[in-house]
Amino acid sequence: MAIRRRKIFANVPISSMADIAFLLLIFFMVTSVLKVDADLPLILPDAGGEEIKEKDLQISVDRNRQFYFGNIAMDLDATVAKVQEQVQLNPGARVVINAHDNLPVEVLDRLFEKLKRIGATNIAIVTKQENRQL
Repeated sequence: MAIRRRKIFANVPISSMADIAFLLLIFFMVTSVLKVDADLPLILPDAGGEEIKEKDLQISVDRNRQFYFGNIAMDLDATVAKVQEQVQLNPGARVVINAHDNLPVEVLDRLFEKLKRIGATNIAIVTKQENRQL
């Protein structure tokens, strides 16, 4: 008479592995360091281009985040309101932005967003021009 042995099935408990994977995920999320970008310095490229025309709407921004429309100092909202008046009178008017080299990009980003909202689509940024001989 042959003795039958019981078959032993190898089981790996999978339910606890999911818990361990979840805990590892939480651990790495909590201990990882997220890099936050600081103010990005804006360095204007050297480029040749069109000359600024007298009919262009000129906005200047200095390093202290002071806005100028023409030669008149005002805050961002007043500057955008003046540009909106001019854009409504002349829808194709070009807005020329002259920003300081050390101005944070966030300031220009807010200006671009507000200009976009009022419908100013023809926007140019002033760049430095080097005297080059070919």
